Amino acid sequence: MDRRKQRLVYLITYSRADELKIASREAFAEAVCDAFSNLDVARVVHWVVSRELHNDAEGAEFPAHYHMALKLDRRARWLRVRQSLQERHDIRVNFSDRHDSYHSAYTYVIKEDDDFILSNDHPDMSTPPPTEKAMHVRWVFFHLSHRIPQEKQVSLEPCGYCFSRLVIDYKDLLHRVNLCNRLQAPPPLSKKRRFNPSH
Repeated sequence: MDRRKQRLVYLITYSRADELKIASREAFAEAVCDAFSNLDVARVVHWVVSRELHNDAEGAEFPAHYHMALKLDRRARWLRVRQSLQERHDIRVNFSDRHDSYHSAYTYVIKEDDDFILSNDHPDMSTPPPTEKAMHVRWVFFHLSHRIPQEKQVSLEPCGYCFSRLVIDYKDLLHRVNLCNRLQAPPPLSKKRRFNPSH
């Protein structure tokens, strides 16, 4: 990942976690939030943390992986935060900026852990925000257009009304192209633990 990039949303992974150093989801969240706060890089607005045991890690000394999605109050670089985590906790983490929205990163993090934890005052993520819906519609439109043989494709003038109707009716469209599993809404947040690390 480009170290010069500044993003609002990051996905952080601590692979093959040494749980003598980071013993829980809460400990990982606290370490990351403290790093951002102490460096005055940015303030973490909200976050979610999960713990997974990967199949390929069976029998490994450190089988657990921690994933954390977070949203910042301003765009910031990640390199100093990673260096701080390494210096203060002796852990090496990976930062990813491949998720364009917090909802996307959040959905990725919770996919395999029913006991994920959330920051206090975490927003309800059971419904994708309007921008996320529009991105899905654009993806579906692109996907469907490539199923039409090139010789049968026609070029049409852009129509704002038609695209707005496409966005409004996106649920029906997604159902018709059998993408329900891909875009399945996450479970309600009411049953999940919330945690506010001290600074």
